[in-house]
Amino acid sequence: VRWSWWRVLLPLWALVGHSALYLAVGFLWLTVVRLREDEDNEPNVVGSDGLIGCQVASLVCVLIFMDNVLRWAGPGGGSHWFWLCSGKVEMIVLFGVLSVVAQFVYWSGIIKTA
Repeated sequence: VRWSWWRVLLPLWALVGHSALYLAVGFLWLTVVRLREDEDNEPNVVGSDGLIGCQVASLVCVLIFMDNVLRWAGPGGGSHWFWLCSGKVEMIVLFGVLSVVAQFVYWSGIIKTA
């Protein structure tokens, strides 16, 4: 079986992609909250005790997203041995959107808008 370095480093790409998505959505959410708040009213910061599941879900979605991207871009267009990791464009879009939605749910639970 021939493995490319892109496939071998998939956990690293998933971690880097998740961190970049976390920062991008966080900055976007804080910008939206900052634009909505009044001058004397600070945003309500809530603890993240029950929201760790959103981060785990986002990380898993980014991992499956990256796997599908590598299967799609690889030689042969990816193997279709399992529908979840088939490398189809539909799966790439689905897991990309799910990872972004999980991050928005996390950030909306962390910082409540008044």
